[in-house]
Amino acid sequence: MERGDPLLIYRNSESRYTATGRVGPMAHTEHVRDEYWDGGPALDVYVVEGYDDSLDVEPETVNRLLGYEESFWPQGLWQVSDDRPTDRVVQKFDI
Repeated sequence: MERGDPLLIYRNSESRYTATGRVGPMAHTEHVRDEYWDGGPALDVYVVEGYDDSLDVEPETVNRLLGYEESFWPQGLWQVSDDRPTDRVVQKFDI
C-alpha cells in the first residue's frame, strides 16, 4: 500500500463496508506489536487519513464495482489488484 491509496473498511461483525479513508504514514515498529498485539506477526502500523464512518454498503455492491464474484468475502488487509477498476469505487463513495 502506498500513502494516499483509497481505503474501504469492512466490518465482519456487520458483514458490510462501514468506512472510507486513505492510507497515511506507516511505521514499522516492534513496540506496538509487543505492547498491544501480544507479539503477533504484525510490524507495520498505518495511519488512516480522512476516516469517514458514514458508509453503509453491502459487499455485493463493492464486488460488482470491482468485478469480483458476488460471493467474494474480504479477509484481512488486502490490496485490490491493479487490473481492477478502483476508480469506480473512489468515485461512487467519494474517497
